[in-house]
Amino acid sequence: MPQRHAWKARAFATGVALALLLGACGGDDDQPASTPGPGEAAASPASQGGGDSCRPVPYLVALRAAHGDEVAIENDVFEVVSAKAVSLSGGAAYTIYLADYEIPDDEISAFSAPKPGEGQTLVTIFITTFNGPENPPAITAGEEIAFTPDFGVLTFRVITQKGSETYSSHSAARGTVTLSDIGDSICGEVVYEDSTKSDLSSIQNRLEGVFGAVVVKKY
Repeated sequence: MPQRHAWKARAFATGVALALLLGACGGDDDQPASTPGPGEAAASPASQGGGDSCRPVPYLVALRAAHGDEVAIENDVFEVVSAKAVSLSGGAAYTIYLADYEIPDDEISAFSAPKPGEGQTLVTIFITTFNGPENPPAITAGEEIAFTPDFGVLTFRVITQKGSETYSSHSAARGTVTLSDIGDSICGEVVYEDSTKSDLSSIQNRLEGVFGAVVVKKY
C-alpha cells in the first residue's frame, strides 16, 4: 500500500478510537469508576483481568480485510486465540479485542490499545454512542445494536489491523451486534461489512460470527 495511504489509514484508526472513547464517556470518565455496581468488583487501570468467557477461546469467525483490490485477509475460519474487552462509562460502552495471538492485559486501558506485531492480526469492535448524553445507560444483554453513522445512538465500529496496516472503510457499512451476555465477559454475534461504494456493491471488510471476550478492565 502506498505510504500516504498507510499513514491516512493509521490516522483514521487512531481518530476513530479516540472519538469512540470520548463520544461514549462523560466529563469524569478519565478516572476509573470507584463505586462498583451490584455484584461487581471495582477495577483500576493497573488491574489484571481474569475469569471465563461465555465463549472460550479458541474459536472461529469469518474475516475479510482489504484496501480496494489489495486483500490482506480472506478467511472463513479466522482463529481467535485471545479475546479481551474493556468496559467504559460504567458499562455504557465496550471495546472488544479479538486476536490470533495472546493479548497482554497491560496493553489494554481506557486510553491504550494492543498493537499487533508483524504477521499478527487484531480485530477491534467498538460499541459506543457518539455525542451521547453525559450519563449514558449501561448496555444490557439481549440488545441488538445496528450500525449507523448517526450521532446520539448506540452503535458500533469494526477495525482490523494486520501488523502495521489498518483496514476499515466506513464510507458505507451495515450490520448488527447482538449481545447475549454482559458481565465478567461480553458475548454475542456480529454481522458486519463495509464498502467504499454507497450501494455496498463491492465489500471491503467483513466480520461475522459468534464471539466472546473476558472483560479485563472496567472504567
